[in-house]
Amino acid sequence: NFGYSESSYWVRFQIKNNTSGVNQWLLEVAFANIHFIDLYLLLPDVEEFVVKQTGIERSPATRDIRHPHFVFELSVPVQSQQTAYLNIRSGASIVLPLTLWAPNAFINESQWSQMLLALIFGALVSLLIYNLFILFSLREKVYLYLVILIASWLVFDLAYAGYMEIYIIPNLYYLRHFYMAASFALVFVSMVLFSDTILELKASQPKLHKVNLAILGVWGVLMLLIPFTSYYVIAILMVSWALPTLAVVLTAGIVTWRQGFRPARFFVAAWFGLIVTLSLILLVRLGFLPSSTFAENAFRIGWVWMAVCWSFALADSINQMKEETEAANLNLQNSERRLSQILEGLPLGVVVYGKDRKPIYVNQRTIDIIN
Repeated sequence: NFGYSESSYWVRFQIKNNTSGVNQWLLEVAFANIHFIDLYLLLPDVEEFVVKQTGIERSPATRDIRHPHFVFELSVPVQSQQTAYLNIRSGASIVLPLTLWAPNAFINESQWSQMLLALIFGALVSLLIYNLFILFSLREKVYLYLVILIASWLVFDLAYAGYMEIYIIPNLYYLRHFYMAASFALVFVSMVLFSDTILELKASQPKLHKVNLAILGVWGVLMLLIPFTSYYVIAILMVSWALPTLAVVLTAGIVTWRQGFRPARFFVAAWFGLIVTLSLILLVRLGFLPSSTFAENAFRIGWVWMAVCWSFALADSINQMKEETEAANLNLQNSERRLSQILEGLPLGVVVYGKDRKPIYVNQRTIDIIN
């Protein structure tokens, strides 16, 4: 794990087959966001190299196996050894989780890992459909921001995990730099808009509202830079700006919670889990922590947790609005009742007319006068 780098890295290793009957092997590089990866196999008998070139910036047709990770087919005869060289170039974080598999073992492991990811993506799709339904029903802009957030994160994570280029739009792999960076930026833009709206910062915290506007302005500039910069540059800029964005949003939630805004408690709970898991993957990407299955996937659990908590926050906000409406209606009924008692006690006849110029209230003294 070397962190973000534009350097070219070479890895050399030997494969010695001491088994009794397995000649075919699979070499898996279990990180989907490597731009260019070349495998050079030195054939022992003829002293020539077999070269295999693939990567996320190359067509999916260059892969030996159609899989989100990079999987190379190796032929190593029994009781022989082979020298392999890997060359890696990428504007993204350089991480090389290498595993040599027997074919059957790889298939079994791959089924489990892809099933778990499918469950996470399915949860996000379910949340997206659920919030789309609420958006069309209530037509509240806060749900629009939540829908944009979930949709943009779904696009980003599908690309980050390698699913977008392999299963969804393989013919548009060359556009990955643009839609991956744009979806990442939209995630944080929608976060800021959502938090600013649901926490009512414009009315309750004008200074934090202005800070949010400044953050959105920077994200707008970064999105405009996407077509004109390399993946390495835009990734460094966006990841760096994502950290203060998370800090400001979390601060806004804590401030409004301390002021007694009830939905903010769900908001803070959601952000705490997300920041912990995002910080973990960020430390891995920067090269400070080793890559592991938990570290590489914990942030996905954090996103699902956040989306669920925000759904609860919205529901709690609606319940609070209903309680306030019911309390206002009750106060109005009490006021009408007191007014009616006052009018009934007057020695004068009182008639109240509506907008259609028809009487809507007549006190008892008026009835007595008429009779």
